[in-house]
Amino acid sequence: MRAHRIVASVAAGFLLVGTLGAPVDANVRKFRDKRGDAKGSIDITKVRVDNSTKHRNKVVVRVKQRGFRSGGLVEVYLDTKPKRKGPEFRLTGYVGSEYAMRRMKSWKKPGSVVKCPGYAMKMVGKGKTRAVFKRGCIGKPGKVRVAVHTNRGNRSDWARGVFRWLGWVKR
Repeated sequence: MRAHRIVASVAAGFLLVGTLGAPVDANVRKFRDKRGDAKGSIDITKVRVDNSTKHRNKVVVRVKQRGFRSGGLVEVYLDTKPKRKGPEFRLTGYVGSEYAMRRMKSWKKPGSVVKCPGYAMKMVGKGKTRAVFKRGCIGKPGKVRVAVHTNRGNRSDWARGVFRWLGWVKR
């Protein structure tokens, strides 16, 4: 009888450790884009989408590219409705300038500017962009996916292809 209790206690301990050891950011996905498929500072190399409870009221997208240059543009498209074709939102910013979020009617037709405090785009360091979508502004979706585009002059780069979504990231 005592042996059964010891085995049960050890099993419960392993179960507890296994639960506590689970990653906190299980709803974070990282995507790589081919390095060198675009020339210069617009070349996207990584995209990280955080749809976890760590950022309870936000979806945070981090874009890594090979640097910034004046006139560079970063666009992060957000899909929140799997059954609707195309993006619902686009957050756009120029290096060293302002940013804006728009509702989207299709990939190429932006709608109105979103008038909701709490979204942001910040470009820092050598080619790092942080785009923040406040859940209250985007309808509190369960899962999301993004597409990322950079542009400067007549050159552009899309993470993994033109108008191509990266994978879904669950909440």
